[in-house]
Amino acid sequence: MSDDLIRARPPARNLAVGGNRGYDRLATVYSALEWAMFGGNLDRCRETFANRIVDTVNANARLLLCGGGTGRLLLRLATAKPESTITSLDFSHAMIAAQQRRCATLRNGQRITWQLADLRTWNAPSQAYDEIILPFVLDCFSPDELQVVLKTVASALAPEGRIWVLDFRHPVSASLFANMIAGIKLWLMHRFFRLSTSLPNQRLIDLPNLLTQTVGRPVFEQDHMAGLVWMSAYRSSSESRSQLVL
Repeated sequence: MSDDLIRARPPARNLAVGGNRGYDRLATVYSALEWAMFGGNLDRCRETFANRIVDTVNANARLLLCGGGTGRLLLRLATAKPESTITSLDFSHAMIAAQQRRCATLRNGQRITWQLADLRTWNAPSQAYDEIILPFVLDCFSPDELQVVLKTVASALAPEGRIWVLDFRHPVSASLFANMIAGIKLWLMHRFFRLSTSLPNQRLIDLPNLLTQTVGRPVFEQDHMAGLVWMSAYRSSSESRSQLVL
């Protein structure tokens, strides 16, 4: 897929035509499906994640949000950081349209650029972003695809920039029953997305371990929902960049 910039405000009526049809179909029911599976827990995790980012990044930072879904996190970041420039990159026309509708009343809307692209084939601009944010994105890729995606993301990160990750992980609750319920939910979720979107990943990858091996040790890490959801941040360094980019 070629990289297309979408700056239309309000969003064009035909924006949902094309793109990844599976994710396009999910755009209108995504929030309802999330609530049915996890209640408001993921939204609370998303809010905690956003607060941590907002409290940490510079006022005029260059932000890249990958896979922003229907725009809840994007709206929070744009509202809290009106001087920042934000690029929202997504695989789905319909998700981008939903984000644009959600952000339509922002006074700083001209500082948001939407880009239609697939992270696996994205032509990333070199060192263009101070903060790269990946909310519930990395678990969509297979291990081989993740290696490609992480290299691409690293190439777009400015020196001393940060990669922010919010995603699922294997539950680490002390309760065997809680772990079993969480495992069932994760299996159902992956099964549903695989059938709906041709998701290549069939199981949950150990993201914390993979990121530590490829990016380095996190500068921030926190578990939520009895360890089912995990958020972390990684700071760019010359050593970790050389490991990823070579």
